[in-house]
Amino acid sequence: MSRYQLHTASAGLVAAAFCAASPALAAVTYHYGGSVPPVNSRDGGIVNFIDANAPIQFDFTLATDIAANLSGADIKASMLSWAVTGGKAQSSVSSTDIAALLGHAFFTTDGQHNITAWFISGHADIAALPQDELDFLFDSGTSDSETLRWINIGNGQNTGGATSTTGALGRFVKLDAAPGVPEPSTWALMITGFGVVGYGLRRRRNLAVV
Repeated sequence: MSRYQLHTASAGLVAAAFCAASPALAAVTYHYGGSVPPVNSRDGGIVNFIDANAPIQFDFTLATDIAANLSGADIKASMLSWAVTGGKAQSSVSSTDIAALLGHAFFTTDGQHNITAWFISGHADIAALPQDELDFLFDSGTSDSETLRWINIGNGQNTGGATSTTGALGRFVKLDAAPGVPEPSTWALMITGFGVVGYGLRRRRNLAVV
């Protein structure tokens, strides 16, 4: 291999390595934590399964920023994952749970991709409470904007729950995305590229001495 060919191959490998090392855009997670702790609902019942000191929360992840200028669009099909919690295991469900179903995820956004309104609802069967189904609701259009309640599967009656009355005070925030991590194959390509460059420099130096 001539000196020109060696330099050309070295430069190509290094350029490819650095291009491949550039991590892909990381997924984006949005968090809603309410603004006040929940209050016991009038249903009473199993409210001890909700942490009275922690706001009811909802998180979801998208591949990229949520689209701008949405008007009540249902984006549940675009969610990579989602999770809701009332602060305790019995009131925490996510998209990884087989028995969990996200029914609606309607969002409105402004021109800067900020979430301005939402309506989220779903339910799940909780292993710790086999006779009940956990329903959850996040609705920016009502004063009782976050609700977790248990419904008796047999008769459909409320058996307990909690509600937060934050209304428009609550908001979704975009969490800082973690940078992408290069794949092992990318590291191998980078090491190979640097090795070729090192070999070329050493060969050039030896030729100069001769």
